[in-house]
Amino acid sequence: MAGEGFCFDNELPRHRVFLEPFEVASRPVSCGEYLEFMNDGGYERPEFWLSDGWDAIQRYGWKAPLYWEREYSGPWKIFTLAGLREVEAVEPVCHVSYYEAEAYSHWAGARLVTEGEWEHVAAGADIAGNFAGSGLYHPRSVATGGLSQVFGD
Repeated sequence: MAGEGFCFDNELPRHRVFLEPFEVASRPVSCGEYLEFMNDGGYERPEFWLSDGWDAIQRYGWKAPLYWEREYSGPWKIFTLAGLREVEAVEPVCHVSYYEAEAYSHWAGARLVTEGEWEHVAAGADIAGNFAGSGLYHPRSVATGGLSQVFGD
């Protein structure tokens, strides 16, 4: 175990993971980038999706991330803890399922980071975020201070 503090029992003991060389994006995927995926037919093109994900699209009628909505061809809006507002292109996309994240990464010519790779990248980063005491209830863009320790902004 490294460090002090709380952890779940399934997080121990630490185990050795061998990593091959890899690269991680310098920042999270933005809503604007995810909108490009959607505008390119991301939710209508099965070639980007794992079969279970494509089945979920067909079964549940997914058209966008959870909490995103729009009327007719108007702007996409997102429901946050502060209410409904327009999606901001620079903020990190959130509330996507594993299947949506995988489909996006396939569309973008990338892949999702593994748990071991992420833990290696994030090791030593300051723990900061939108905790209850911060008064911030939705992810922020890297430009406004979100994940700057991890991504080096």
